[in-house]
Amino acid sequence: GYLFGIPAPIIVLVVCVAGAQFVLSKTYFGRAIYAMGGNAEAARLAGINIRRLQLCTFMLSGFFAAVAALMISSRTMIASPTAGNTYAFDTMTACVLGGISGKLWGGFVGVLIIGVLTNALTLMNVGSYWQDIVKGVILVLALYIDRKQRELNV
Repeated sequence: GYLFGIPAPIIVLVVCVAGAQFVLSKTYFGRAIYAMGGNAEAARLAGINIRRLQLCTFMLSGFFAAVAALMISSRTMIASPTAGNTYAFDTMTACVLGGISGKLWGGFVGVLIIGVLTNALTLMNVGSYWQDIVKGVILVLALYIDRKQRELNV
């Protein structure tokens, strides 16, 4: 459906990203997640309950997976347990392109890039196997460029 002329999935996406960005940047919980991601042992020694934090982050991951499943089910009008199998590679590629190293907005930009690329390839009648090959080449190129930039900075 639409709300004020904007598709509902876009509104859900913006609300989820904005909420996650707020939590990660403005709360103790978000700082603890970054600390655990940087060095779990150092975070534990700093007094962060790593087990509880891992449980909470897995619960949040499950919540966002459920929201995504609802969006896919409402869009395809089918509830299939294998409906999202093809999205794992796209997600990994988007994270690498967005440079997930502490900024949620980078991942958001990576998702937009992969979404536009997938849409463009579909509109050009490129087969799904060839789409995966193109995305794989882009992933390898992104990793190669990142490696070369790290070598230049060190």
